Amino acid sequence: MNDTPEILAEDDCPGGQQGPFEFFVYKYPTNTWFKDVFWYLGEGDIDPGNHRWISNSDFHSWRGSFVGIFREPKSWMVSSFNHFAGDVFNGSEITRFANHTKGTVTKLLSGRTTDLPMFCNFRYKPNCSSTGGNHPDCERCLEPAAADLPKALARLRGFAFIGLLEQFDFSTCLFHAMFGGTCHPVELVNMRPGVENNNVDDLYKMLEGADDPYDQAVYDAASNVFWKNMHKFNVNSATCAKICPGAAAFTTP
Repeated sequence: MNDTPEILAEDDCPGGQQGPFEFFVYKYPTNTWFKDVFWYLGEGDIDPGNHRWISNSDFHSWRGSFVGIFREPKSWMVSSFNHFAGDVFNGSEITRFANHTKGTVTKLLSGRTTDLPMFCNFRYKPNCSSTGGNHPDCERCLEPAAADLPKALARLRGFAFIGLLEQFDFSTCLFHAMFGGTCHPVELVNMRPGVENNNVDDLYKMLEGADDPYDQAVYDAASNVFWKNMHKFNVNSATCAKICPGAAAFTTP
């Protein structure tokens, strides 16, 4: 696999579309707005908002500065399937997709398999699906992430901030409670809603029993950090109303 991810067609959307590539390259170029702020994976990487694996050297260079928003494993599995394969396949394909993408977050955090997890997600449809042939790397997609889990969990301690997608509003509020800065209402806007090629509830049913013990362990550890910080920094609906006064009402989690 290549060390530097290619620019995907889905990210090449100049002219008003949403997405990390559009945002950081066309709307608010990083060299103008965020110079020397973001970590990039190699010289060819110009999009700091995409999914990337963390190498040993990058982790040591940026340890203590990483920011991550973590998502419940089945939730991101359903979203990823709908995004990368749901336009062609119905829900019956999601269990195969889940087997090929299990442990994605764990593997990216450990960095051991470099960009393989993104191939398993981004390139599943033409290479690893039930109708997509048999790319040689597809077998590697099926390898468990047990060897990656200890390192992934340890690397969470190198994050300056951990939020949860399921608590995105409170994650935004917590970030400002920890680091300061003005909280703008636009920060709470869903700038890139997911596609729903298949009914989400049906996909969840298809995934019953198809657990991801690796990413679940990472999510549980991240969730523990998040809730400890919520308590430590006294973040709740009342304090968030003051930190983010222009936002809609916060609902106590």
